[in-house]
Amino acid sequence: MNSLSDVTQASTFSSRKSFLSRPLTRWGREQDETPKGPLGLTTLIDPGPDEPAIADVIFVHGLNGGSQSTWSKGNSLSHFWPKEWLPLDEAFQDVRIHTFGYPSAISRESVLNVHDFARSLLAAVKDSPVMNRREKPRLIFIAHSMGGLVVKKAYILGHREPEFKPVVERVCSIFFLATPHQGAAIAQTLARLLTLVPGARPFVHDLLPQSPLLQSINEDFPRICGNLQIMSFYETRPMNIGLSRALIVEKTSAVMNLPNERRTFLDADHRNVAMYSSRNDSCFVAVRNALATVVAAQRDWSQSQKQVVAQEDQTALDSFLGVSDAPEDDIMLHESVRLPGSCEWLGSKDYYRSWKESLDSRFLWLRGRPGAGKSVLASHIISDLRGTGVDCCFFFFQGGDVAKSTANLFLRSIAWQMAMLHGSIMAKIRELQVVTESKEGGIDKLDHNPVWRRLFSAILKVRLSRPQFWVIDAMDECKASGDMIGFLTRIQEQWPVSILVTCRDPPEVHLSSTNSRVEIQSHAISDDDSKQDIALFLKSHIKFLPRLGSSKWRTSGEMASQIIENSRGCFLWAALMCSDLRKVTSEKEVERVLESTPSNMDALYSKILVDMANARFGKELAKALITWTLYAFRPLTTSELLKPIEMDIDDKIDDVELAISRCCGNLVYVDANSKVQLVHLTVREFLTGKNVESEFAVTKQDGHRRMAQVCLEFLIQSDKNASKLRRPNSDTDSRLDPNSPSLPPFTDYASTFLFQHLQHVHSTNDEIFVLLSKFLGSSSLLRWVEFIGTNGDLHTVYQAGKTINSLLNRRAQHSPPAELARDQEQFAMLEKWGDDLIHLVTKFSHWLRVSPRSIYHIIPSFCPPDSAIRRQFSRQPKGISVQGLLARAWDDCLTTITYPRGMTPTVLATGRGFFAVGMMNPGGSIMVHDDSIFQEVYSLSHGEPVWRMAFAESGKCLASAGANKVRIWSCTDGTELMSFGISSRCLAIAFTDDDTILRVATKQNQLIEWDVEGETFLRDEPVNWSTDMEETFQGRAPTSGAFGPATGLMSVIYRGQNLVLWDYVEDRIYDVYEKDTGSVSLNGSHKLAGGTTTVRTTVFSPAIDSYGLAATYMDGDLFVYDTRTGSVTATVGGANAIAIASSFDGRTLASVDSAGNLTFFEFETLRVLYRVQFDTMLPVKALAFTSNNLRFVEISGEQCRVWEPTVLLRTDHDVPDDEDNDTLTVSTEPQEINFKTGRTVNITAMACCRATSTVFCATEDGSVHAYDISGEPESQQLFVQTVGCPIDILYIDEISSLLACRDRGNRTTARRAVRRVVQRQRVVWDVSDELLADITLAGQGLVKQVLVSGQHSRLLVSTNRCDTLWPMPEQGEGVRIKQIEGYQKPHWVPHPSKSEYLFRITPTEFGLYTWSDLELVRCIKVSPDISFEQLVTLQSPLRFATNSKAERNSKTGKTGHASIQFWDFNKLENPMGPVEPTDQLNALSSNVDHIVGTFGSRLIFFTTDYWIASVDLGQPSEESFVRHFFVPSDWISAMHEFITGVGRSGEILFARLSELAVIKRGLEVTETGAAFNPRRGSTQSPQASRRTTGTSVSAMPYRLSSPAPGPSGSALPL
Repeated sequence: MNSLSDVTQASTFSSRKSFLSRPLTRWGREQDETPKGPLGLTTLIDPGPDEPAIADVIFVHGLNGGSQSTWSKGNSLSHFWPKEWLPLDEAFQDVRIHTFGYPSAISRESVLNVHDFARSLLAAVKDSPVMNRREKPRLIFIAHSMGGLVVKKAYILGHREPEFKPVVERVCSIFFLATPHQGAAIAQTLARLLTLVPGARPFVHDLLPQSPLLQSINEDFPRICGNLQIMSFYETRPMNIGLSRALIVEKTSAVMNLPNERRTFLDADHRNVAMYSSRNDSCFVAVRNALATVVAAQRDWSQSQKQVVAQEDQTALDSFLGVSDAPEDDIMLHESVRLPGSCEWLGSKDYYRSWKESLDSRFLWLRGRPGAGKSVLASHIISDLRGTGVDCCFFFFQGGDVAKSTANLFLRSIAWQMAMLHGSIMAKIRELQVVTESKEGGIDKLDHNPVWRRLFSAILKVRLSRPQFWVIDAMDECKASGDMIGFLTRIQEQWPVSILVTCRDPPEVHLSSTNSRVEIQSHAISDDDSKQDIALFLKSHIKFLPRLGSSKWRTSGEMASQIIENSRGCFLWAALMCSDLRKVTSEKEVERVLESTPSNMDALYSKILVDMANARFGKELAKALITWTLYAFRPLTTSELLKPIEMDIDDKIDDVELAISRCCGNLVYVDANSKVQLVHLTVREFLTGKNVESEFAVTKQDGHRRMAQVCLEFLIQSDKNASKLRRPNSDTDSRLDPNSPSLPPFTDYASTFLFQHLQHVHSTNDEIFVLLSKFLGSSSLLRWVEFIGTNGDLHTVYQAGKTINSLLNRRAQHSPPAELARDQEQFAMLEKWGDDLIHLVTKFSHWLRVSPRSIYHIIPSFCPPDSAIRRQFSRQPKGISVQGLLARAWDDCLTTITYPRGMTPTVLATGRGFFAVGMMNPGGSIMVHDDSIFQEVYSLSHGEPVWRMAFAESGKCLASAGANKVRIWSCTDGTELMSFGISSRCLAIAFTDDDTILRVATKQNQLIEWDVEGETFLRDEPVNWSTDMEETFQGRAPTSGAFGPATGLMSVIYRGQNLVLWDYVEDRIYDVYEKDTGSVSLNGSHKLAGGTTTVRTTVFSPAIDSYGLAATYMDGDLFVYDTRTGSVTATVGGANAIAIASSFDGRTLASVDSAGNLTFFEFETLRVLYRVQFDTMLPVKALAFTSNNLRFVEISGEQCRVWEPTVLLRTDHDVPDDEDNDTLTVSTEPQEINFKTGRTVNITAMACCRATSTVFCATEDGSVHAYDISGEPESQQLFVQTVGCPIDILYIDEISSLLACRDRGNRTTARRAVRRVVQRQRVVWDVSDELLADITLAGQGLVKQVLVSGQHSRLLVSTNRCDTLWPMPEQGEGVRIKQIEGYQKPHWVPHPSKSEYLFRITPTEFGLYTWSDLELVRCIKVSPDISFEQLVTLQSPLRFATNSKAERNSKTGKTGHASIQFWDFNKLENPMGPVEPTDQLNALSSNVDHIVGTFGSRLIFFTTDYWIASVDLGQPSEESFVRHFFVPSDWISAMHEFITGVGRSGEILFARLSELAVIKRGLEVTETGAAFNPRRGSTQSPQASRRTTGTSVSAMPYRLSSPAPGPSGSALPL
């Protein structure tokens, strides 16, 4: 019987004759009477000991077969084709043929399995005296059925067990004849039948599909068979199985689909694929031809590569040179693991082709990282060269083998190979042998230098006529590589030898001083080259990779792609990964494998570290290089790394790349972009592991400490060097380009990642704290901030502040550093810097990006007086000085964002990493900011006013809605993803169902559901939730609504009705809530006849496990309901909340009242946590928490503010017990915070004196104050005009000491104010109780302007209806002198040189009037080509100004002016015709928000982008335009109302709510920090600027756009 087919036939026969009535054992004995052939290895054909065989062919039978019967048709000896037919064939004359038999009969019980048969086969081949004669040719297996599994298992075992490795290294091809690689279904039937007879037969169970043996073989064999020629033949004819016919082994089981497998069908059944009727049998012909092809290939290879040497000569050569193993063993080892097609990329390289084809001796050096497959590549090169018929010698160094790591063995092996190729060299060595052995014995016992002198000095005298090629692998593992290169170069001088070396290092590492000039062409094996081979390897093993079907790896191909990408060209790592992945079954296990370091890699790295430790030089440098490569946050280039390495080791190095290659080139390398990298990701895991014991291992904390220390020292040193080169007051250093040749290459890395390294430093390190304090206390800090602002991401500065606070919080558990403890002030300053850097970015991020150098001369002065940055860097007494503000330290308001007029921010949405502000302007502007430092990320345009917005929970999308359109935007790049129309205004919008559905509620009681993934509506028609509601709701429009994605509910608010909850999942009314009792469906209605209090707004708790719903009512009450039980859980009466918001975690509820005061509650209980009293009465329009729950954002007026109160940090019971925890412990007691200044009454008007350092200010309570600004501003209250009535116009006549003021009750008064000096030169003002004038206008319009003249005792009151001249008391009371028609804008200006006159300015004419009786003296026509809107008084002795109509800048969105005209008073005297302005500010006008005044020769104005700037009045053009300093956004009022002025000495005065801010010396610097003389309009030193004398003229602020009428109007100019 033969294999599975015989078993099948037996089964069939038994079934026909009642199989169960005849014992199987009896049938077996009858079958066993036929001889099957001998067991063990039997040699059938041997050409003889004197005829070297080209190959050994071994036939292996299958189940129930025999070494003879399986291969003999009808068991006839004449048909035993391996013995009778093949020897007669010319193709097999030099082939040894063997059979192998093993006990596979099913008739006898057995304890053996396929594993046992495989080991027996290996042992038989290893111990065969015939097969192990001197040549040891290649092995070819021909296996039938189960025999194929025996051969495969043997091949796997041979790779695992060193004893049998020489056997499998000889295997070149395997023929599989109908082998059941995936098992055979018939085996299941057979196994069941065998249970009826006594005894076990384990090998039968090995054939079962999914048997452990088959699974193991199918996992391991494809990984190691890549070098084999595999021929798979499969049956196509069925056999009888019971009452049916079927294939014994299906094609799917008979082939493996390997890339190196040839698959061929045979027209035969399972038994006859191995036995044939004649030599003409088509099946025999197919098998014979395939076998002949393989044998011929082996013959060609052997004949072309080997020279037949006399046995006597080779024996003597082996003895003399001590070469016991043929060199072919090495190449066979590496060729055995090379996949077909791999390493082919080398043939496309010009340098390789040039080397191979050159007629001259060339030296080519290929360098590659560990595990990159260099040895396999070397074997491919050898095969490639041999294929061309050239002479090729080779050597593989092996560091793990003491003998194979020496130059001695190399020299002897090369000499042996050359002798085998060249008879003349063989003869020379035989001569040398006779001489040497007679004196000293064998040459193998000597050192390499004596071997070179005695052996090669002789054989190099032989002249060679043809070129030679030598391939040397792993030069880095040679212990005398320097001597080796010297030998090779001297050999090239004598012989035509082209040499190719593979090595981990560049050649320079191995060159000695004697051979430093050797011409070696060096090239690196790139990652892309290695990845091609890795891809081939994975392709051949892809079916063994896990097929999880997960979102990460939908297919095995995707997993293979990730392996290729992560391999970084390391073939060894990829192979080990593939092996480990075969053993896993889940996604987490796959992730764990991909993130791990295989044990074989650990062994490789450990050996590298040992070799480095044994090095004589460079250990300290190697450790530094490894540290900086291991812990750097991005790869550094060699130029970047030079300076920090030198600082780290306190030594100089010449070449970083050379240092790397010499010290640690096996772990670190320089890539094609000059970046220093670890050779593979597993190096990081290995070196940071806990079990690494090496002097080169550096802990994470120590590594980051070293790098942080170097970064700090570098930045401090760089600033000192830059300060030496920088000229005083120069702006040439205003841009710090990281690519600038003058900037040290390391600057970018040190500046960007310093504080990331500090974050990992242990808080007990005193040295770091001292160095950090030194850095923060020097100008290095400013230069660092400037660099980041110029080139980097300002998040770096923000995170620096967080890191400093973190370090200090952890350090608080220990004593302060000793050096800092001695200087308490220095340590106190260090404690301030964390908050300083955070606020520095959040408040000034825009200015740091626009003008980075402002960090030197502007920003410190605008910081609070107690801040570290102001105390250390505010340039007193020379630089800008900001005085008059009461706040001494930073408050909880992180930033104020002021939007241009007309934008009207109204809607707010927050999401992961962002918050968005929607505008009600016609274009529907949307400003998207990041929520850490509040930079504007995107500016979007919805196309109509924005009513609602919502971020997706993932933070990837933002939805905006108006009255007609809903748009969805990408948060990645700000592009519009999709949009759809709606029929009415949006009331609520939210992403639900894991962001797959966008739900929109509209004012028409409609719910629209949009499929975000499908980009279509979920329903054909919107859902109308009012259809099933009570009649009282029908036809009514809701006022507001809110979604609760965590509950699946939507709240709907109707005026005068109870709160409605709609279940949008089930499309039904969920419930109706009454205010005091909650659920009507559960608790019934308790509604009184009087009606219902209207709900104002609602918000759901976003927490998944929360059912909270907060609602605030029009009567001021605040309620929280549980939507699960329908009950009221908490209430606060009189909260007066107009807006509420929930934190993302659902723990905190924020509410703001009509006065702008904010209260934080615990959501579930409404326990008060925190109250904030804001500094403005403007109502808050929107409120929201940021996604981290630590900040909240609010909109009021034209501003958006972000707050970070400490109460939002983790409370006491949440703090973990962790030394490195940075969370603050915050009291849970309610906190009362007042953000109103000490002066609670806002300034409403201002008048500046020219002759003294006095500024008069009026306030909203009706009082007037005098401020002495010669020093720190001091206030003196002069009088109260009308209690509680704001004064909005002030006018001072300094000559007569008269002060006039007008309040919003239209009352105008005039008083005499006398200045006198008291002790210590302090100025006080005395104001007479007697009113010189007291006029209240009724029905004459709104007062727009007031002028007073003491010389003429006149008061001029100008309204939008009439201008009235009033006498002062000396001339009589209560009788007006004259009244003329008024004008909408202020239009009077005193004549600068003729005090008896004043001008009336209108767009068509200028009128000259007398002060005494307001008589028109002259009318001057204005040129019809000139258009302006109103007067701008400058208080210049020569000029006044007018401005044209305000226009909106389409690019910036800010409101400026079309033109500003300047008029010369002198040219108005006796003009010949219509007058024109002397100059116009055309191009710059659009950037002017309002004119502040004049000083010296400069016109001072406030720009639309919030800079104080100036132009030369004599040449008002872009050429004379200078920006001086910016005004912080939080100084700008929410409604853009500016009250500013210019002081006597050029101080810029700014009314900041109730405070008078005085900016001194602001006009003496430019934006870049250069000194400026505002009197002369030139750049010079500040000292010269202050020495210059001149007339100081100040002016009242003036808004160039039309002020709104009524009490809110701004002050008018003097």
